[in-house]
Amino acid sequence: MANILVFGDSITFGFYDTKGGWADRLKKYLLDKSINEKLEHDLKVYNLGISGDTSKEIIDRFDNETRPRNWTSQETVVIISIGLNDSILINGKNKIPIKESKKNIQLLLKKAKKYSKKILITGPTPVEESKVTPMPWSPSESWRNYNIRKYNELVKNICKQNKVDYVELFYLFYDNDYKKLLSDGGHPNTQGHEKIFNIVKNFLEERKYI
Repeated sequence: MANILVFGDSITFGFYDTKGGWADRLKKYLLDKSINEKLEHDLKVYNLGISGDTSKEIIDRFDNETRPRNWTSQETVVIISIGLNDSILINGKNKIPIKESKKNIQLLLKKAKKYSKKILITGPTPVEESKVTPMPWSPSESWRNYNIRKYNELVKNICKQNKVDYVELFYLFYDNDYKKLLSDGGHPNTQGHEKIFNIVKNFLEERKYI
């Protein structure tokens, strides 16, 4: 039995997916599994994605979101999707400077370890630059893949140093005709969310977290 807390941004929340996004797909999959097994393995997914969140916003709300869902009767599994919004460029400067992002992620992992030994970090996905440089919905901001790669490597290295599970998404998209997996250039479409769901689900099952 477990409460699975999924922190992240608009992609975690499920933008541009007709089935609610990869985290909600995981919720439905595990709810079906729990019901079919007559709740012998009661697995609850809480989608805690908020559009626009960077590592700073996730830190600010992490304890308040986690504490009431951290039950003594159930394991807590923490999934954090991070990096993409930190990497946003505003007038050529990163929204969250990489040194600050590093400190934030390290603090997030420290916080997560207070509640769980089962922590999973997913990195950012690539973008179709011609559609998000600048972003139509925020003309002062841009995403660039060269910059997203830096944050992807940062997250990956921090996880390695802290012995925390990391799931690569950037290259699993980038090396597989990634533009067909995007809706508006920055967010995955239904096919993209399905891909993330399967990657995360398979990893959780392999690690026996679910």
